Amino acid sequence: MKTIIKFKQNKWYNLGDVNPRLYGGIFVKRDGDEIEVVSTDNNEETYGGKGYTFNSRIDYVSEIVDLYEKFKKNLDKGIGSCFDWKRYIKLEKEGWTIDEIVMYLASDMIGYYGGDTESENDTNYWERLGYWGIRPNNF
Repeated sequence: MKTIIKFKQNKWYNLGDVNPRLYGGIFVKRDGDEIEVVSTDNNEETYGGKGYTFNSRIDYVSEIVDLYEKFKKNLDKGIGSCFDWKRYIKLEKEGWTIDEIVMYLASDMIGYYGGDTESENDTNYWERLGYWGIRPNNF
């Protein structure tokens, strides 16, 4: 089974919930060997508070591929065991390319390692996401 999304460079994709503002989201963009991920949480939904929490990180595609290849050789150790990366091995056998898989692996990385900086809070969801160039109609 092939993915429906054909990922383009320098374009944001929502790999999280269909309603990211309400339930939190994961946005991913690739630019050459860099891949940027922005995760969001609705504080009311997640923590019982106000506003939203934002995290972001940038990883290198080559490093993510290396982690994935190491995971495939030793399935019970490493980052992938925390996120069941075995599902990506199955999808790869079904025809997913490594470029497609990397987009999803990157979204797992922020959950495991956290953002590059401290979490940021804001009350205006789309305005804050605009800082990264993410708009409600461009993914």
